[in-house]
Amino acid sequence: QGRELRAVIEVALRKADVERALRDKERWLSSVLHGVGDAVLALDADGLVGLANPAAEHLLGTEALRGRNGAEVVHLEDDTGDTVGLENHDCAARSGAAMLVTGAGQRIPVDYSAGPICDERSHPMGTAIVLHDERERVAAEQRLARSEHRFRSAFDNAPLGLALVDRDNRYVRVNRAMCRLLG
Repeated sequence: QGRELRAVIEVALRKADVERALRDKERWLSSVLHGVGDAVLALDADGLVGLANPAAEHLLGTEALRGRNGAEVVHLEDDTGDTVGLENHDCAARSGAAMLVTGAGQRIPVDYSAGPICDERSHPMGTAIVLHDERERVAAEQRLARSEHRFRSAFDNAPLGLALVDRDNRYVRVNRAMCRLLG
């Protein structure tokens, strides 16, 4: 009986250690997921959202994502307006730029990455999706384009002769007034 009791206690202690390690790993993974600034979603084999981090809830404009159809919550369109499919029937990852259309109809430029969640035999179990909000980059590009347009307009229409030269003093660009001046 002493040996049996000892074996039961050892099994219980080992089980408690394994459960503690599993809880620690779950907490660690949860902290990583919640700390990521990009939207992260995991869809199960039926295409339902099984996991979404706070960034996903914020980007998609809803907190109740779990259990919802992933194709309804993550609607991506390419630059021609066609829907970007994120299903992973072939276990192949894909990525690119797209327009996220939220439930409220807001259009948000994103970079997306979608890859399979497979079991140990490489059978698909779901899809992992990461969405990176590109609104700041797009806004910066638009500001730069407006600034370049203002510069070109001021340069080209200046009443004085203007020229841009490279380091070897070769003309890179001249305006009309400079052309009139130099003939």
